[in-house]
Amino acid sequence: MRSAEPPGLDLHGLTARELEVMRLVAVGNSNRDVASTLVISEHTVARHLQNIYLKLDVSSRTEASAFAYEHRLLEDRGQD
Repeated sequence: MRSAEPPGLDLHGLTARELEVMRLVAVGNSNRDVASTLVISEHTVARHLQNIYLKLDVSSRTEASAFAYEHRLLEDRGQD
């Protein structure tokens, strides 16, 4: 399980699970690949993506990925 994100970090309303999904999508994984990696259904991945799009005010995987890169949401922030 991932460590908690540092306090004060602007996650733009994304949950920890949505961030996991976003990180996997941003590097080119399909919904099927994300589902397999996270051991969830493809339907659940699609639902997470819908929520991500709403929270980031975007309409596609590409836009969501670009937003995530621009706002540094994809960086590993694990504790040392």
